[in-house]
Amino acid sequence: AVALSFVVLIAAGCSAKTASLEAAYIRGDERVLEVIVFSCNADHTTEVEETASRVVITVTVRNDNPNLDCQDAVMVTLSEPLGERSVIDGSTDRSIEVIPLPDSG
Repeated sequence: AVALSFVVLIAAGCSAKTASLEAAYIRGDERVLEVIVFSCNADHTTEVEETASRVVITVTVRNDNPNLDCQDAVMVTLSEPLGERSVIDGSTDRSIEVIPLPDSG
């Protein structure tokens, strides 16, 4: 019972919340986005919904640090090149500018 209580206390201290997207970068064939989020090395899950006109990205983070004041990069692989589609932050429903990066190599 002590171990169970300990696990419950640890889980209760960690909260899950969506992280807003701060930036999005794309290279080359436009299938891999590098998305910047405030998550401070937290565990995260990423959901991507692709349509003909939009790519909605929602990043959920789980962290016991309530001050998510440092950034992490999350890599998102699309099923099709981004093309003219908008990238939408799933936590705020706002459009994110996608910045093209030069190919390395």
